[in-house]
Amino acid sequence: MARDWPQLPVFQSEEDAAEAAPEGWTVRQIEDVFEKLDIGKRFDQKACSGNGRVPVVDQSADGFVGFHDEEPVTEGMYAATGQYADGFVGFHDEEPGVSASKEKPVITFANHTCEMRVMRRPFSVIQNVFPMVGKRAVSETLFFYYATKGRVHLEEYKGHYPDFRRLWIPLPPLAEQKAIAAVLGALDDKIEVNRRMNATLEAMARALFQRWFVDFDPVRAKLDPAPAGPTLDPATAALFPDTFQDSTAGHIPSGWRVMKVSEFIERLSVGQKYEQKTVSPVGKVPVLDQGKSGVIGFHNNEPGVTATLDKPVAVFANHTCYMRLITYSFSAIQNVLPFVGSVVDTFWAYYATEGRLSFSEYKGHWPDFVIQESVVPPRELTDAFGRLAKPLVAQVRNNEEESRTLATLRDTLLPKLLSGELSVVAASATMEASA
Repeated sequence: MARDWPQLPVFQSEEDAAEAAPEGWTVRQIEDVFEKLDIGKRFDQKACSGNGRVPVVDQSADGFVGFHDEEPVTEGMYAATGQYADGFVGFHDEEPGVSASKEKPVITFANHTCEMRVMRRPFSVIQNVFPMVGKRAVSETLFFYYATKGRVHLEEYKGHYPDFRRLWIPLPPLAEQKAIAAVLGALDDKIEVNRRMNATLEAMARALFQRWFVDFDPVRAKLDPAPAGPTLDPATAALFPDTFQDSTAGHIPSGWRVMKVSEFIERLSVGQKYEQKTVSPVGKVPVLDQGKSGVIGFHNNEPGVTATLDKPVAVFANHTCYMRLITYSFSAIQNVLPFVGSVVDTFWAYYATEGRLSFSEYKGHWPDFVIQESVVPPRELTDAFGRLAKPLVAQVRNNEEESRTLATLRDTLLPKLLSGELSVVAASATMEASA
C-alpha cells in the first residue's frame, strides 16, 4: 500500500464494522459494494514501445507501464526528457481494455502491492491489476475509492485481492457518499492541477534548453536573421556566437566545447545515509529515495546536503537513473548521488544531463552517466539560462509545497469523514479556513 496514504481501520467482521458505524449508516462487505470490470487484453513490459497514448496500469505507486493510442498524452512525455513521467515506461497501439472518463471514473486495485488509483481515461492493465466501479444504487465510485484504499496493507508478496474483498466497511447513504467524495475529490483535483502545471513548467524549461543548447537557435538566427522563433533581448543574444565550428559532436557554436559530464559537474557528499527503518513520517529534513515518489520519510538531525533555490543541487539515482533538481536541504538513502555544476550553472547542468540514461538493469549507472558527453557553452551563457529557469523551478516548488499541504489536509479529513466523526459541512468549513 502507498506509504503516503492513511491506513484506515480494518474490519474483519460485520460485527466489528457495525460497532464503528455511525447511526443511519449500513455495513457491507467490500465485495458487495463494487463491480469488477472486464480488463480486455493484458499487457506486459515487452508489449509496450516508445509511442502511443493510452496508459497501461501496473502495480506500482506510479501506476503506468506504458501507453497505446486512444487519447494524447501531452505532459512529461518521453520525447521531452528521455524518461517517462508518472511511471510511463512505454507505449503500444491497440484498443484500450477498460473504458473510463471524467464523468465515469474507474478504480484499480493492484493484487500484490495493494495500490489503488482513480482512472479517468481509457486504459489497459498488466496481470493482477483489477478495475472496478461502485455497485449501482449501493456505492458511488469515488467514495468506494476513498473508503477502501488503505484498508488492506502490503505485508508480503502475495495476492491481497481475496483479503481486500472480505473486509467490511461502514457505508453512509448514497447522497452522503457523494458529498464525502466531493470534499476529498476537490483536494485531489487541486493536487492534480498542480501536477499538470508543474509538468508544463518543467516542459518550458526543457524547451528553452533545447532551443538554446541543442538546436542552437540563437546562433542560427544570427546566420539567418529571418524570424523563426522567440527573439532574445540584446544582452542575451550577444552571448551567442555567430559562427559554427567542427567538433567530435559535429557542427557546434564557435567557442563551445564538447565535455564529459564528469568534467563539468562536482559530486557532493550525501552525509549520513538513511533507510526506511531510520526515518519517521514527520520531521524537519526529508530523505530522498531512488524512485519517483521522492521522499521516504523525515528526520530531525542535520541535513546531509544543503540546497536552496539560489544554490540548487541535482541528484542522480544510481540504480534507477531517476533525476531531480532539489532546492531544499535534504538527506538521502544509499545510492542517491548529489551533484552541482562546477564550470557551469547547476540549473544548466541538470537540464543538460536529465534523461541521458534510462534504467536498463539493476546496477550502478553512475560510471556510465559521467562519461556521457555534452556541448558546453561559456559559463555566462549557462548562468543566463539559470536565471530564466530559476522562476520556473520556484513555481514548481511552490506548487509542490501547496500539494503537500493539501494532501495533509485530505489525509486528516479522510478518516474522520469515513468514520462519521466529522460531517461534510464541518469538513468544508475546515477546507475554507485553510484556503
